[in-house]
Amino acid sequence: MAALHTISKGRLRMQLQEIAGDAVAFYPAFRKVLGLNAAATQFLSQAVYWTERTEDGWFYKTTEEWNEELGLTVEEVKGARKKLKSIGILTEQRKGIPAKLYYKVDTDELLAVLSGEKPLTVVVKTPKLEVVKPAICSEENPRSITETTQETTAETTSLALVSADASSKRRPKANGEAEQARQEACRAIWGSYAQAYVNRYGAAPVRNAKVNRQVVDLWKRLGAEAASVAEYFVSINDSYLIRNCHDLGSLLTKAESYRTQWATGRQMNGRTARQIEDTQANLNAAQEAAARIRARENGGVRNDNPFLR
Repeated sequence: MAALHTISKGRLRMQLQEIAGDAVAFYPAFRKVLGLNAAATQFLSQAVYWTERTEDGWFYKTTEEWNEELGLTVEEVKGARKKLKSIGILTEQRKGIPAKLYYKVDTDELLAVLSGEKPLTVVVKTPKLEVVKPAICSEENPRSITETTQETTAETTSLALVSADASSKRRPKANGEAEQARQEACRAIWGSYAQAYVNRYGAAPVRNAKVNRQVVDLWKRLGAEAASVAEYFVSINDSYLIRNCHDLGSLLTKAESYRTQWATGRQMNGRTARQIEDTQANLNAAQEAAARIRARENGGVRNDNPFLR
């Protein structure tokens, strides 16, 4: 037993893994910037870990699995989920038969808040308004017409307020759908670009607040074609782009030009441009020579060139 607890150089981690299992890393910034408690910080850190290992960001975990991986209790898992959903970082959805609870981390929102690009917002649910209809005046309920009229007016006012409140809620919903569509488009752009980048350079591109803004700007300029253009851009063999490792800033500088190259399937670099320029110069010289030959023929000199007749 004494040998089991002996700490020797280079063996402590191995001994801990044998006894306690693998260690779980977490991001301290989740506590400092997002204001999460220890349980929510561990939950989000592990959720980010699993997000990176999926194709679309969705993964599922049972409460027992959260406990096994992080040691969190059922209440700690519930509290962490509630907190992360309230700040717009975590989305949940039940899918499949039997239904499983899937999770998805909004990585764009997370990076934007951590980098200071967006402020941290908390969604607060407000209680629903209930309208109590007035009782109908009858012989069994003898009340004055004045009272009934007053209550009916109050009901009408309440209904108007509820309708106005419902209208105000529908407008943000529409805006929310547009924002969700924008985020999905930006994720598609980044996914296409990052995969092509890894395939070419064997390393993932850097992503920060500046890169996030560039992705949004690219979407604004190219729309639905932006993801395909970003993927094509990394394949262009141009000395300037290769020296800059096909950074997104270079793509954004001439986005429309690269879109034309993608649409036509023809890469345009410095050498290609010079070849086209030389071809045009040769054509101009040939046309000029032909014009001189025609001028000589018109001056009385016979021209036997059949290609100029």
